[in-house]
Amino acid sequence: MAHPPAYTDGDLYSEKELDHFRKIGISGIECYTQYTKDQSNSQYYVDYCKRYQLIITGGSDCHGRFAGRKLGFPKVTECMVNLPIPEKSS
Repeated sequence: MAHPPAYTDGDLYSEKELDHFRKIGISGIECYTQYTKDQSNSQYYVDYCKRYQLIITGGSDCHGRFAGRKLGFPKVTECMVNLPIPEKSS
């Protein structure tokens, strides 16, 4: 699920809403995004992902100069995300 706070004016989806999205098949949530109001909002999504073993990602939603968003904000490090490691094919 890409940058959920962008669709809720920076507010949080309820757990009931997140449960719905999870049950219809999302694999993860972009927890770190410029649309969050504060760090605790990111942590809310991280905690939800950890509880249900979902992918944790982050991004700036830059899409180039025309979009008016800064590349690299928020800063997301490798230890903040949970990405699946693809299996090697034989």
